[in-house]
Amino acid sequence: MIRRIIVGALAGALCATLVVDTASAFTRREALCVKAARSRSKAAVLAARKAASDQLAADLRVCLNDGTGCVSTCIAEQSACQLRWTDKDPSTGQASAFSVCKDGCKAANVSDVDACRDAVDPVQCVADAQLKLFTCNQACAAAVQPYLIECNGQFNDCLQGCSNPQ
Repeated sequence: MIRRIIVGALAGALCATLVVDTASAFTRREALCVKAARSRSKAAVLAARKAASDQLAADLRVCLNDGTGCVSTCIAEQSACQLRWTDKDPSTGQASAFSVCKDGCKAANVSDVDACRDAVDPVQCVADAQLKLFTCNQACAAAVQPYLIECNGQFNDCLQGCSNPQ
């Protein structure tokens, strides 16, 4: 009787092994391939963004019959204004409040994830830490949104001046 149970269990385990695909982590080769694919994707997105930005500038110059460089000046002023609020102030090199805020979010996330080592459910703990990071980053973006809207308003006013040269 025991022999039948053991044979049945072994047969079941063998069938399960043959039918069910193994769930394993990436091999080193697969991990490197995935990382390279993600890097290529990011580079493609950046290149597409740059191409779209360049095309917009060219189209605006054509639309406004700009031979004086007015559109280029407006674009440069808009870029400097946006950088002032999102990265570094081009005139002072000082980090923006947005950059400082996001750096604070990252530091808190590192601390939160480190604390997950001792958690009862580390997977849920890390998921909660990632949600907290997302919420924090969204709060940083919301804080600078009014200033970026103002930058875009100034850009539109500048373009209006390009279409109506004095």
